[in-house]
Amino acid sequence: MPLFYTMSDWIPQSLGCLISDLRGFGGINKWADIASILLSVILPIGIFLGICNIRIARTAEIANLGNLFGFSKENNRCFVVPSYDIIHSRYNAAWSWEELFSSALQYSFPVSIFVALSFIGFEAAFSDQISDCVGTKQSPLVNPDGTLLGSLVYTFFGAYLWSISHLIRRMANYDLSPISFFQAVLHLLLAVFVSAAIWHAHLFHRGGANFLVLTAFIIGWFPDLFLGMLAAKFPWLALKKVSPETSLLREDIPLDTILGIDSFIKLRLNEHEIMDVQNLATANPIKIAIETPYGLLEAVDWVAQAQLILAVGTANVVELRKYNIRTVFDLERATRNPAISRQLLAILTSVARRETRPDFDRRNAARAERPEQDAAQQPQGPVTTNHDPREPKVANSEPSLNLDDEFAAFVSFVRDDLHVRRLRQIWDILNRHFDARCPASSTAPAAAKAGDQ
Repeated sequence: MPLFYTMSDWIPQSLGCLISDLRGFGGINKWADIASILLSVILPIGIFLGICNIRIARTAEIANLGNLFGFSKENNRCFVVPSYDIIHSRYNAAWSWEELFSSALQYSFPVSIFVALSFIGFEAAFSDQISDCVGTKQSPLVNPDGTLLGSLVYTFFGAYLWSISHLIRRMANYDLSPISFFQAVLHLLLAVFVSAAIWHAHLFHRGGANFLVLTAFIIGWFPDLFLGMLAAKFPWLALKKVSPETSLLREDIPLDTILGIDSFIKLRLNEHEIMDVQNLATANPIKIAIETPYGLLEAVDWVAQAQLILAVGTANVVELRKYNIRTVFDLERATRNPAISRQLLAILTSVARRETRPDFDRRNAARAERPEQDAAQQPQGPVTTNHDPREPKVANSEPSLNLDDEFAAFVSFVRDDLHVRRLRQIWDILNRHFDARCPASSTAPAAAKAGDQ
């Protein structure tokens, strides 16, 4: 029997309730302590073990890819492949014991703060709290009951899940750094303080205790949501204003517009911060092939499709696919045929001219009915050098274009982009390997003839 119950004649009842509350807060279940410790340290340990395994696996994949297509320097290559060299140096950097020790010191402080905050959050969630003198023990996780501690606990859960997603992405992209843990710590603190401010402001109390729990969890994942609500409610807080013309430039093209990318592949690419077509068009296909389970040819095809979408727009891609033009290099090869070039030029210019000239559709239809007259208006000479597809590929597959032709000039603007030029280098290397013939096949007839003699 506790002392303050046996001496209730001289201890006030309010003081007894206070002592009972403090005793309930301190009487933490041993299993809650163990669970809090494990959940606090298991994430950093798993992240560091995972990034070590990722480096080993991807280093072997880089070596295999370099030996297969001749990217590796060990094959005495006579050309430079920056796309491969960047990835190779990223995963094959030499480490010394001094660098490992220095790296461990750099990680120790932010990781310790993250573990401490995580332990406090889980301890508060799992510990039994006594709300009255009856002795009913319930944790804030089980019964938040609209209290501040209950809201903070569910805010912590949302922020902790965000930290898991954030650190796993850093691990998958092989760019984990001490700043990654500092960002997780900042997210945890910002989420908790924003949730406390919302609770004291009584902004969402009308929805009830359950609605408060949902709001607290959402704020834990998006702590800046409430700050954005304040900025929207008070426009004078915004330091910069966005004009309507600038808003028109905000276009988000989803990844599943690419042929061959479904919802599952889209999710896997999102893990590597390739969120839309714009990110995919500027991505390194060798990096995609190394860091994802998809092959190099798939990655090259996806990037080429994304570059075409950015170059001509989504409205025109639908029409271009009817001509089996899926990639930016297909558009370039179309310059070999003047008739197809005129048709594609009409498609590419139809959207812009239709907005300012309503009669463009009728003129475009009339142009299709008289191709010979329209051809006479085109500049003389071929648009590009027309090669036989059976001819062996040269080191650079980029054809020379007649810039006096409108369609050829447009294609030249597209292919001069640095990301397109990087993709072309990889494209040409793959073409050279596919066009090469086994030496045994060329010497087989001579050997057979010598055997007959």
